[in-house]
Amino acid sequence: MKNLILGIAITCALQSAIAQCSNNVCENLPATIDADVAPGLPGETFNYNWTVAVPFTGQGTDVIQITNVGASPATIVYTLDVTNNVTGCISTYSCELVVGASVPVALNIPNYCVGSGPFDISTYVNPSGSTLTGAALTGTFYDPAIGGPVTATPPPGSGCLIASTQTPGVNPGPTIIGATVTQ
Repeated sequence: MKNLILGIAITCALQSAIAQCSNNVCENLPATIDADVAPGLPGETFNYNWTVAVPFTGQGTDVIQITNVGASPATIVYTLDVTNNVTGCISTYSCELVVGASVPVALNIPNYCVGSGPFDISTYVNPSGSTLTGAALTGTFYDPAIGGPVTATPPPGSGCLIASTQTPGVNPGPTIIGATVTQ
């Protein structure tokens, strides 16, 4: 899940405003948008009114959850009106979320021959550092005698990379159709 943080300060009396927006998200995943409002005077509270073009939860709070940002390419516009419940001052903040494509981890395990022993598959995974899981794995060694799928999950902080799964194939041995004896 991607956390988006925006900064907004109520501009009223002696307060100043600074706004910033992190706006890249990955397709078909949830997102959190967290409004960071500058602290006011003691006793001040704020009301948050969000307008977002996709379903979300958290209306009236400083944090909203988007269940699924949808497919790429897309742009989701959101607006936040923050009202200071003591002074009545209102500040408005608008931003765009740019939805980027999710890309699977590159998992290119070669086919193996019948009777092959375990082999290291770490060199066939990009990015390195991805977590490998599967019944045929011991560490990064794949055992063809067990066989089955391997899943590679990207390391944290890998942007829009998503897990991918591959079942290595088996190369058939040559077919012997007979032998000729000559003298």
